[in-house]
Amino acid sequence: MSRAYRASNGRVIQRGSGGRFRRTTPADLGIGGVCSTCGHLLLQHYAGDSRERPLDPQKWSYRCFTCNPLTEAEQQLQEDIAAAGKPTGGFTAMIEAAVAKLSQEQ
Repeated sequence: MSRAYRASNGRVIQRGSGGRFRRTTPADLGIGGVCSTCGHLLLQHYAGDSRERPLDPQKWSYRCFTCNPLTEAEQQLQEDIAAAGKPTGGFTAMIEAAVAKLSQEQ
């Protein structure tokens, strides 16, 4: 079991057994490997709604954002934003699309 150590500069360093500092692994940074198709890194992705708490550990997976198509939730969000006639980039557009969707449901 590893414990975290917070240095004076705010950096968190993992400790292994015996109190020794352990080496950082790619999994610590959310990297799961290399895509066999394109060679890009496989990054950690949550397939569920990121606003729900607690997060379901079974919905975490690694995926290549270059090769893999959008998930159903991402595709639906893109369609909702496009239907609203707003630009697809930016956090404000996502919030406006969600508010519009909620107002339509009520």
